[in-house]
Amino acid sequence: MRLPRDCSGKEIVRALAVYGYAKTRQTGSHIRLTSSIRGEHHLTIPAHDPVKIGTLSGIIGDVAEHFQVPREEVINKLFGGPTRMGTREEAAGYGPGPRKTERRRVRRTVRRKPKKTKHTPKRKRR
Repeated sequence: MRLPRDCSGKEIVRALAVYGYAKTRQTGSHIRLTSSIRGEHHLTIPAHDPVKIGTLSGIIGDVAEHFQVPREEVINKLFGGPTRMGTREEAAGYGPGPRKTERRRVRRTVRRKPKKTKHTPKRKRR
């Protein structure tokens, strides 16, 4: 199963409760989790939205290593595989989602920068 690309830090904290992780403290935008199952283990989760895919992959790797289970099992337990109704989005009533062409169109409109106004550049002093 692929890792979700739109997972926030708070969603990851909620999902890790399955493995016995509980919020110990928070400093700024970082949440510290602790699990006492199979010995004490600490994780630091960034409270960003979304969490970068490499960071999420590292967190899942740490959990898999601590509990001595395959990464795929951790991913399926945290984010679930396809349900009987199809994907998680379809089960929640959202439908299959936009097609690739629609996604591209949305991205282009979001990423456009505002037009620059005309002005004269400042001259360098000698």
